[in-house]
Amino acid sequence: MEVREGPGWRLVVDSDRHPFCVLIGGGEAAAGAWAAELTQAEALALRRGMNTLQERFNAEWLFRNPLRIQGPVVNSAGQTIVSFAGTNIDEAYGRTLPLRLDSDGDCWPDAWDAAPFQPGIKDGVVN
Repeated sequence: MEVREGPGWRLVVDSDRHPFCVLIGGGEAAAGAWAAELTQAEALALRRGMNTLQERFNAEWLFRNPLRIQGPVVNSAGQTIVSFAGTNIDEAYGRTLPLRLDSDGDCWPDAWDAAPFQPGIKDGVVN
């Protein structure tokens, strides 16, 4: 069992208490203390959010389809780190919407591109 405490909060991790192996709580008893039991997956999701809220504000999280980050990965040194790489880029940024679709990858949307399947500005249609 692991116990961590700070001013106004307490975290207990006990792997023997399956499935709710994490207890997090806070406040003073007289002022209305609170507590929540979490599964390991819920605690990991909370941890990801806490890590990013302290470090950065990502406007992508306010999108209609929020950007999902990759999360914990093992790097080449064998350490677990949090990757902030997006995993749903096309959905979050709307790259497949009719007026944003770019079939040839030349940064000109097909709706404006005279030759939407030939990359480049000098595409034989507009030189």
